[in-house]
Amino acid sequence: MNTQGVGRGFLIMLATALAAGAAFYFLQGHWAHALGFAPYLLFLACPLMHLFMHGGHQHGARPADQVRGQDKAGEGRQ
Repeated sequence: MNTQGVGRGFLIMLATALAAGAAFYFLQGHWAHALGFAPYLLFLACPLMHLFMHGGHQHGARPADQVRGQDKAGEGRQ
């Protein structure tokens, strides 16, 4: 256990809280301008989600039969 200094998790939470506070302060005065960018941010989120969410698929790592836990004859089904 780290008893000296501030932990890394605390620093991450502090930085997140400060960023959220700064974003709220900025958006409070510029809400109409920020909403104008919303459709573009949604459009840009699509390729980012595609990029990051397909990382866990492990394409081509194992044959499909081994993934389902059955052989080609269908044995091993429960």
